[in-house]
Amino acid sequence: MFKIVAAAVALCLCSSVQIISAENDRPIVGILAQEVSQFLLRHYPDKNFDSYVAASYVKFIEGAGGRAVPIFINKTRSYYEELLNSLDG
Repeated sequence: MFKIVAAAVALCLCSSVQIISAENDRPIVGILAQEVSQFLLRHYPDKNFDSYVAASYVKFIEGAGGRAVPIFINKTRSYYEELLNSLDG
């Protein structure tokens, strides 16, 4: 009797559970990095920064449902070709 009840409960649980896909269909949007200003480079000489992406840009894309990917500056042509072919926008 216990096996029948357990099977019935398992069947009910399995039929009510939705299958969740691991695939993420949110668009991938590239954000071009900006050069760091000379002012910051002078005031933080021990830091090795050459570019940045503003957090507000990332938050805007994420708020619209997208995934933000930085596009770094001063890279090779093959870097840009590969990255841009992988983006949705």
